[in-house]
Order: sequence, then structure tokens, then C-alpha cells
Amino acid sequence: MNLEKYHLNIKKTGFDLEFRISEILRKSGWSTINNKYYIDDVKEEVREIDIIAYKAMITKDIRIFTTLVISCKKSEKNLWALLSKKLDEKDPNLQLKPVHIWSNNKVLEFITSMSEFKNDYYENIINQKVGRALCTPKFQIFAYQEMDIDSGNPKNDTAIFTSVSSLMKAQSYEINSLPKRRKGERLNYIYQFNLISIIDSKLIRILFEEKILIQLI
Repeated sequence: MNLEKYHLNIKKTGFDLEFRISEILRKSGWSTINNKYYIDDVKEEVREIDIIAYKAMITKDIRIFTTLVISCKKSEKNLWALLSKKLDEKDPNLQLKPVHIWSNNKVLEFITSMSEFKNDYYENIINQKVGRALCTPKFQIFAYQEMDIDSGNPKNDTAIFTSVSSLMKAQSYEINSLPKRRKGERLNYIYQFNLISIIDSKLIRILFEEKILIQLI
């Protein structure tokens, strides 16, 4: 029995990508949970998120958890196209400095909800290793499409939308479950959440201006 075909075909799925990302995180000191199930709070259906990863920092009075919620997608036929325009930083509908934090300490919860905290948070980490990833973007994504790699034909946005929406729903589930999980705790906890969508395929930006520009990301 030739087992090589199973090896080759399973690598065409997203499971290989998920494993590799988990191993990178694990070797960097993160604790990981794969394929964690959660309840969709809208449709009340059981869903799953590919990876939950977290690091804990313990101080005398506070337990700080940095949490990554990760969706992994793979496509050999389609790439992801980010339909973009120049960023308008004055747009009141944009949230350029998202911070998603939960704490069981009311004082800490109030402080971290303030806009001043968000500004200070980004200023403090902008010079760190992750600073480039968190700097103000030059472009604003207003839509996205999967497109056939060979023909360039647009397909739809189903896989991209599913990736993004699953992250948001999983984060909502995690945050809403924390009050029960930490109920009665004497210690102070802070959880900070980050949403990450990873695609194992080509990624391009289509910039809409007077002349449409296409960039390989």
C-alpha cells in the first residue's frame, strides 16, 4: 500500500499550516490549544477556531494573559486580494488602535477602556519587535476577494469572511466566558486579545486610485 499519496494530499489542507504555526508558537514559549470549540452566540451552533495561544506573566498582584486567536487557511487555486484605498485617518468610523482587554478588577477594567490607555499602549510597544506590525497602516481595506491564481477571475469572499468572522466570534466567546471562569478569584487578572488570520497562498493588494495598482504583499 502506497502511503505517500496520503502524506501529499493532507499537506494540501490547512492542517499542515496549523501544525507549523502551533510549533512556531510552542517553541517560542506559547501555550497552544488546537481546534477549540465554542458556541456561536448568534446561531447557537458549535463552531471551532484553529488555534488559541497564550502567554502568562505573573506579578505579585496581577496575572497578565496575552492571548492570540488564530485562523489558518490554505488555498492552492486561489489567492487573497485586499481591495484598498489610501487611508483617511480622520474617518470617524475607523478604529486604528484596537485594544481588546478583559479584567476582573473594576479599576483596571476602567483604566484599560479609556482612549488614553490605547494611545499609551501603542506608543509603548511601537519600538518593540512587533512595532512594525502595529504601526498606522498606509492603506484602508474596503473589501476583499478570492481570485483564481491562474486566470485572475474573482471568485467570492466566503473563505476570507469566514476566517475573519470566526475570529471575532471566538474572541467574543472567550471574553464572555471569563467572568464565570474567574468568578470568586482573589487575584487580579488581565486578558489581552489579538486576532490573527493566516493564509498559505499568495496575497496581493489592489489599490484603487486614478489608476489601479496591484502589489504583491
